[in-house]
Amino acid sequence: MKAIIPKDPLLAAGKFVTIAAQALMAIVMLGLAAAIPGTLFSSSHVEKNLPEAMGDKLPQALMAIEASLVIGLIVAAATFYFANQLGRIIDTVGKGEPFVAINAQRLSRMGWVSLAIQFVGIPITILVSYLSTLFPDVDISVEGGLSLSGFVLAITLFILARVFRKGTQMREELEGTV
Repeated sequence: MKAIIPKDPLLAAGKFVTIAAQALMAIVMLGLAAAIPGTLFSSSHVEKNLPEAMGDKLPQALMAIEASLVIGLIVAAATFYFANQLGRIIDTVGKGEPFVAINAQRLSRMGWVSLAIQFVGIPITILVSYLSTLFPDVDISVEGGLSLSGFVLAITLFILARVFRKGTQMREELEGTV
């Protein structure tokens, strides 16, 4: 028998946040997906808007900008996927069936995504540092690199995945004895 948890404000808020995050990431992905070919195939337009003083550094700047856009697209897609997985877990909790095997898999995937995002921060930091040397008159900065809280999140998700696997196993054993 599936119990549905009636109007839990925390679940409703969680669902709202996951949907909002997915919508935001979809907009970001569309913008980045449009900017990538725009900067590739319209480099003359981009060159007009870059400082003339760049001279021979212009190709490197364009390449760094392209790489930044691609990495941004990857991070936005990963964040969209993370929010999607969380939203699906919230749905099962709302139905009163959180301890199902798929939720353990979702938590594990979310752990891998959060870990991957941590490591993608390294090239982002390098690219932004490089761009700031090419554009010394422009304030370019980013909070990138590795984060202890990101690693803690990944470990927490991996541990929760194990908890959910065990909870699923215990639930199945209990149902088998009834």
